[in-house]
Amino acid sequence: MALHEQLHLKTILPALQDMSDDLSPDDDESLLPISINCELEDFLLTEGIHLDALDGDSPTTDFVNRRRKRTYELRKDEIDVLDKKAKLLSSKLDFLKHRAGIQDEQSVVQQELNNHMLREVLRNQQFLVAGFRSLMSTDMSETVLSPVSTPIHLESDLAKRRKQLRDIKFQKIHDARRFLERRTQHSPMTTRFSESTRRRTDEGDTIAVRFDIVPLNEAKSVKQVFDAIMFYFAHLEICMTEMLGDVTVREESAERDHSGKEEKKRGIAQHRFLYTNRHDTKIETNSVMFSEYKENHRCAYTGDLREDAIVVTDFVDQDELFPYSPHERMRKDITSILHVQSCERPREAQGISGQSASPERGDSEDFTMNLVDAMQGEEAQDGGEQVVVLTMWFQTKLRRCEFEIPEDKLLELIEDTDRVHEATLKSVRASLRSIQLE
Repeated sequence: MALHEQLHLKTILPALQDMSDDLSPDDDESLLPISINCELEDFLLTEGIHLDALDGDSPTTDFVNRRRKRTYELRKDEIDVLDKKAKLLSSKLDFLKHRAGIQDEQSVVQQELNNHMLREVLRNQQFLVAGFRSLMSTDMSETVLSPVSTPIHLESDLAKRRKQLRDIKFQKIHDARRFLERRTQHSPMTTRFSESTRRRTDEGDTIAVRFDIVPLNEAKSVKQVFDAIMFYFAHLEICMTEMLGDVTVREESAERDHSGKEEKKRGIAQHRFLYTNRHDTKIETNSVMFSEYKENHRCAYTGDLREDAIVVTDFVDQDELFPYSPHERMRKDITSILHVQSCERPREAQGISGQSASPERGDSEDFTMNLVDAMQGEEAQDGGEQVVVLTMWFQTKLRRCEFEIPEDKLLELIEDTDRVHEATLKSVRASLRSIQLE
């Protein structure tokens, strides 16, 4: 409607209103102005014009503020509505394709690109970790300097020897506990883990370090494993001869009194062994063992009271009663820590998949025990399953000998250091199996 027509309507509308007021309500003719007024109002509303828009001193301004939408605005609104409908239909189509198992070609290509980017990110992270490992390999603190080894000089007097060993027992066990707590603070204790390093020093000594975390699912208690370890050390020469084939002899002094049993009760013992391998190479070791078992030991991290046992061995630097013979035998210094504790396996890690992840060949017994446990469904009601864990840390130093030895035989002697470690674990497992058969 044109602007002048609207102004004309503004002029005639008051007149029509006055006419309707002058007519009597009973007069039939009074309905005519009212009808005209209503029809006019409907027409204006149809045209998008309200009657209030025609009032006031500035009808042109009010009318512009309440004007009809232009064609391009209507089309813009229609485009927005259609765009929303298109997005809705596209989402619905993707859902139907996903439910029907139909892969979108574009999504497949995008997924391949995403996978390629993820692989590249992981590869870069592995390169970064490899660099850190290379940096850590230059750290010789664990292979050259033992965290629990201290110089031990034993005199020939038996009373002084016993007193000296009693004085250093507490510090040895304390340092061993502290070292393994730090060494395993970020390790999953219920998962089989093994790590070994080897290097040759500038002096010609060969040092090997082996670290293992071994969950013993067949063990019923910490005390059971501790007794098996003590049995192994008490009959070490027999176990070494049977498992490794080397002739092992325990050397003891003829002047030694009966105080050995008393020292064993205190958790202190000295072991001196002479080995002869298949190449008739003689090796000697001289070490002191300290052991301790606690039925209620407070964990350093959780604060819980639980069973705990530890066995620490350290080599003797100088022994007046058992002197070394560097011109006749090779000297092997052994420092070891064997720690037995009870750990809680997380509930989500229980089952065959979580318990048989060990890559070691000697862990077939673990798989069998895990299978039986899974079939029986043995779980704690208020937490994860308790499993006995044996943590072993060995440092073996094969000192440079004073006599000539072929290089190939020397390499075999170096390889035998891991065999001694495996013999310890095999002996403990054999003892546990024998207990189960009784």
